Amino acid sequence: MPENQKRAVIYCRVSTQEQAQRDALAVQVEEAQNAVKSNEWVLVDQYIEMESGTTKHGRSEYMRLLDDIKDKNKFDIIVIKSLDRLNRSAKNWYLFVEELVNNDKLLYIYMDRAFYKTDDRLISGVKAILAEQYSRDLSSKINNAHEYRQKNGTTVLINNNTYGYVKNPDKSVSIHPEEAEMIRKIYRLAAQGCGSRTISKILYQDGIRNRNGNQLEESSIRRIIKNPLFKGVVVMNKRHFDFERKKEIKNPESEWIYHQGLVPAIVEEELWEKANKMLKLSAAQVKGAGRQKKHRELYDFSGKLICGECGAPYYKTFRRQYANPEHVIVEWRCSSYLKHGRKKQEVAEGTNQSKEWGADEQELRRGQITGCDNIHLKQEGLERMMRELSGQLFAWQDEENMIRRIIKILSEVLLTGETHLKKEEVEKNLMAVRNRKSRLLDLLLDNTISKQGYKSKQKELEQEEQRWTERLERMDVEEEKIRQTKERLVGIEQKLRADGCEKIQAGLLMQVMDHIRVFEDRLEIKLNPVALPGVASVHGWIMQKPGVLQKDYLQEYLIEVPTARYFSDTRIIKKKKKESIPDILRKEPFLTNKELAKRLDVTFSTLRRWLADYKKKGQIYFDKTGGKGQWRVRE
Repeated sequence: MPENQKRAVIYCRVSTQEQAQRDALAVQVEEAQNAVKSNEWVLVDQYIEMESGTTKHGRSEYMRLLDDIKDKNKFDIIVIKSLDRLNRSAKNWYLFVEELVNNDKLLYIYMDRAFYKTDDRLISGVKAILAEQYSRDLSSKINNAHEYRQKNGTTVLINNNTYGYVKNPDKSVSIHPEEAEMIRKIYRLAAQGCGSRTISKILYQDGIRNRNGNQLEESSIRRIIKNPLFKGVVVMNKRHFDFERKKEIKNPESEWIYHQGLVPAIVEEELWEKANKMLKLSAAQVKGAGRQKKHRELYDFSGKLICGECGAPYYKTFRRQYANPEHVIVEWRCSSYLKHGRKKQEVAEGTNQSKEWGADEQELRRGQITGCDNIHLKQEGLERMMRELSGQLFAWQDEENMIRRIIKILSEVLLTGETHLKKEEVEKNLMAVRNRKSRLLDLLLDNTISKQGYKSKQKELEQEEQRWTERLERMDVEEEKIRQTKERLVGIEQKLRADGCEKIQAGLLMQVMDHIRVFEDRLEIKLNPVALPGVASVHGWIMQKPGVLQKDYLQEYLIEVPTARYFSDTRIIKKKKKESIPDILRKEPFLTNKELAKRLDVTFSTLRRWLADYKKKGQIYFDKTGGKGQWRVRE
């Protein structure tokens, strides 16, 4: 390159209007390159990006250009199409011009075939202000147009990631049949108390995948449940673009605009409300469980409970106690029941469970749903069972010795930082060094040692003094840590003596338990015979041989536990509650359904099913005569 030949770079960016033109940027780059060539400059770099330019933030090439301006050896001239390619912000424009002037760079505008003159700074600044105001006005018009459209509900904008709907050429929206069925299943499961993790597992087991062929994520399931779009309600004006802050801002909920009927509903509003109520309940339970994390980890029955009727796994669900809505019940239910409800034979007898349990009516008519009638298990009942059984099965050879052993192990782990030297020894060594320093000074004053020898020895002693001083300070800190650790160990020991052994025993049972098979009248707990010896040798317990423990023909350890011992809401108990209804209605014929459900401590839907059964058999009926009406029981 000749010594006097100028080095040029080009900066290209399309405007907002040009972004709709496919080849606009390519044309601009070619024009800028031709301008460099026609002026016989050397093109050394290109800064090309596709952004609309009221702000420099987010424009990586513009920021790179600003950095390179400061490099005096890279280029001499910046070639642009027009001034608005760089900035519409007056402030940013003035800063850019200042960088040009300070670094002796030239700005060439090829549309004008002229160099920018710093004398034109005022005029160009006014242009930049006008350009910025134009962008502000344009942003305001766009926001107003959006607001008008949203208030009048003229157009519904469905995101491409939204499940369940299809955008038609005429801008209308229709239901996507396959995805809509998936959404209905999500709401039905959520309404029954299934959390997003359980729903994700059930969908995956049923072969339902997301659009990428993967398991549907829990976050996606929660978004679907919360979205009012699926009950036919479109929420608009949730956000607007703030020009001054150059980003989208969320509007307060009081400014949101709701439109009913702009899109077809996939689920009924009643189901939507129930699913969201249960989702909030599940979220609150999970949040509260954070404070009991260790407790939850000890009694984690995921993958351990298997239905003895159909072989399906049990999943955890949440519900509120009907008699006391503040009390949250954690309950395990058969996944076949969660997916299909009760067995189809019972539905065929006349009780329509499609809405209550979420069974698909077409599948019911085709006889494709089996469902499951097995019992539900409360978490608190399972925990109580594990505590009592572990106490029967496992006994410490020497409980006192075991506690001391645990504390010893913890001490070895927690007190590893304790120094082998005593504090008194360190203080003694520090004092000895200081005495040697004092004697060294006496030797210097007596002319026994030279100044050079004194300085050398003094430096050595000062370093040694510093080492012992720092060690003493560390020991002070370590002493405080040791004191706190010993206090913790005392607390742990007290906790172990109070109830810790019971928890350790329960943890051992969870560790050696292979699975629990659930039947209506009993639970069969299978222990893993391979794990038993290993756990025993590590933890030092001996196995009792209570009457509940036996070996079957496969030589596998089994424990049979009657369900009525730990679960008060089994089928037997519910049967008694149902059988008590006629006697209650004879004595109190004016009871409402809500009052009766609360009296029996059952859900409203369960009571309706029982009443429908009694009505069908002709045993009870509701007499509407006399104004308010009352229950009648046929003898």
